[in-house]
Amino acid sequence: MLIRTSQPTGLVISVEDVKEQTEVEVGDLTREALLERFIRAATVHFEGRTGRFLLPIDLELKLQFFTDPLLIPAAPIRSITEVVYLDEDHAEQTVDAAEYVFQRTNAGGALHFDEDFTFPTLSSRPDRVTVRFMAGYDDPWASGAGADPETAPDPIDATLVALLTAQWFMHREPTTNEIIRRVPFALEDLIADRRIYR
Repeated sequence: MLIRTSQPTGLVISVEDVKEQTEVEVGDLTREALLERFIRAATVHFEGRTGRFLLPIDLELKLQFFTDPLLIPAAPIRSITEVVYLDEDHAEQTVDAAEYVFQRTNAGGALHFDEDFTFPTLSSRPDRVTVRFMAGYDDPWASGAGADPETAPDPIDATLVALLTAQWFMHREPTTNEIIRRVPFALEDLIADRRIYR
């Protein structure tokens, strides 16, 4: 289970980008706060559907057991903060960073433990292994964004968030009691193309 332990303060697209795709006039300031909320909601939705995080964020991956390799289903992973576990006395212990090597993969990342690493006896409690890490593409508005090709923002992601935001904004109220598809098929297909399969 992935848990967000921080929230980005920036936006992956500007309010003006969304105004261009909706009926909102570019000079209309009355809808900006609402559009910003829709951008944030569309970003979280996109991240949940794809496993790609569009801005730098701190995350925790909660697991029941150690595995080797230990797969991390998020991309792009910027750094591993720490690997911890609950021992048989339910006390949190930290795995020495020298005991594992991190590798980026097409599905996020993997921790490979040293062949001499002895997997400890774990607590009987749930979620006894935790990987804390930072993920996410560069903030597109930050200085130096895109310097590392691995974390450079992909313009298609921003476009998809803009399309999703505009779709939700323009269709805020249901117009029928029938079950309707809230997102166009083309947009769903494009989001599926960006999904990390794990």
